[in-house]
Amino acid sequence: MLLYIGIDEAGYGPMLGPLCVGVAAVRVEGWQPQERAPNVWSLLRGAVCKAPGDKKRRLAVADSKKLCKPMAQGHGRLAEAERSVLGFLHAMTGSLPGHDGELFAALGVAPCEPGWYAGEPMACPWHADAVETKIAANMLSRAMARAGVSCELLRVSRTDEARFNAMIAGGRSKANTTLAAIAEHAPHILKLIQNAIDEYGQVHTRIVLDRQGGRTRYESALSQAFGSPLRTLAEAAEASTYEFVDLPNARIRVQAKAEDEHFPVALASMQAKLVRELSMERFNAYWGGRREGVRPTAGYTTDARRWLADMDGALSAEERRALIRLA
Repeated sequence: MLLYIGIDEAGYGPMLGPLCVGVAAVRVEGWQPQERAPNVWSLLRGAVCKAPGDKKRRLAVADSKKLCKPMAQGHGRLAEAERSVLGFLHAMTGSLPGHDGELFAALGVAPCEPGWYAGEPMACPWHADAVETKIAANMLSRAMARAGVSCELLRVSRTDEARFNAMIAGGRSKANTTLAAIAEHAPHILKLIQNAIDEYGQVHTRIVLDRQGGRTRYESALSQAFGSPLRTLAEAAEASTYEFVDLPNARIRVQAKAEDEHFPVALASMQAKLVRELSMERFNAYWGGRREGVRPTAGYTTDARRWLADMDGALSAEERRALIRLA
């Protein structure tokens, strides 16, 4: 039996808004350690696909940038990602959240300190059709039962601007803000692994992280993030692989574009992106009340500068400093 776990982020580069890091874990029955990582897209092909706009209305699971449309396209732009994330959440919990606050709670998203993420809850689903989402979720549950696949963990860590800036001001690098989010997930991942070992005996765990930049050495940073020692198996341009010293049959792989090859990384990417985008919709609703007619922003540098210029005179100096991320 395999625990197949993916970790990915959304919002690493923007000037405004939170950094979100998602984790998704699926259990795959019948997998043998000599085999390659399972193709979960193939196992669930009756209910899941990679491309958006599927004619059979299967749930798309892919790099979130391919599924989420720009802020300017308005309502419905997150329909593909929202429908898929809710489908897997339903497969894991047996229910669907009624609003975005319940979605955040189900994904373990902590409240943000800045008040611009508060406000009235938005119905869930907000972008996708509710009836279609429920039908797709039921179809997914049946496909997972047939394939011997189950959804074991869905979580998102959300680091708002205040916390992000405090870490940077305290001497952390930008890359370490992502590692801090992984450290938040680590106890849940380790508990999942230990519970599986207690229940099933022999369990194999493969954790895959999407790599940022050209860094290849992660043993020390990941050992610290997980609070558990790792041993290096390989460090190369294409991927770096480590094994846990104190957990049997558990490995971590770090590679670029992992969401294209590893299903749980793509699902983690979609969760992180959905939470960030829904958070930015609350952000824009709050500040739109301060200046009527201001165009919303997704927070990425060029448009963030446009938005800050449009808000000139409506923001105090203190608010402006609090809004802008330091790195």
